[in-house]
Amino acid sequence: EKMLDEVPGASGIESTVFEPCCGEGAFITRVLLRKLSHARSYTEKLRSCQTCYGLDIQYDNVLICREKLTQIAVENGVDAFDAALIFARNVIHGDMLFFPMIARFYDWKTETWTTLEEMGHEEPAPKRQQKTFDL
Repeated sequence: EKMLDEVPGASGIESTVFEPCCGEGAFITRVLLRKLSHARSYTEKLRSCQTCYGLDIQYDNVLICREKLTQIAVENGVDAFDAALIFARNVIHGDMLFFPMIARFYDWKTETWTTLEEMGHEEPAPKRQQKTFDL
């Protein structure tokens, strides 16, 4: 909660939040709860869900995170099918260190698949350097 308080606008309905190592969703679920607390209409609830993105290297974590986010959305009045579809597209399996700009996310405003760079993510993840050792 304190971390969210430090990020201005993170709980705004239209604010896009990307969690590059979402794990089982500890942080991104709190973001979604805050966003949904500001949403008044069904459209705003959907938009709150559509602006939460996550990526994790472990596929089982991705599945758990999707399930948690869907459950939160449903508990806050979002249709289960709508929520499951959104988070199936927004929470994906991948390695942010190796493929920071290759991972493709669904942009709900333009209804197209896009990369973080194309979505306006300003700071690409640092590239991992290969190290070689003399034997």
